[in-house]
Amino acid sequence: MARLRDDSARATRAAEVVKALAHPDRLRLVAALCEREASGAELAARLKLTPAQVARHLRPLLEHRLVRPEPGEGTPRYRVAEPVLHGLVACMEDCGR
Repeated sequence: MARLRDDSARATRAAEVVKALAHPDRLRLVAALCEREASGAELAARLKLTPAQVARHLRPLLEHRLVRPEPGEGTPRYRVAEPVLHGLVACMEDCGR
């Protein structure tokens, strides 16, 4: 697989992912989902956000296929769809010290 410096399309995709994550509440959502899957209501309660805020911040994460809903009975539960986000969250936690 080509490296980012050698592949414009991969670099563009990586930049889109970074943009999708480039909000503190979206980073917090992803970090929470790295710990365990959750419904929108559970995320709102855990992160002290309104359900509307959670829905608004989930939208770009869903559009870029970084998280996905798991259909079930009642409301969907969200989980990380891109496993490398676990490492990215760990990196960001170390960078924030």
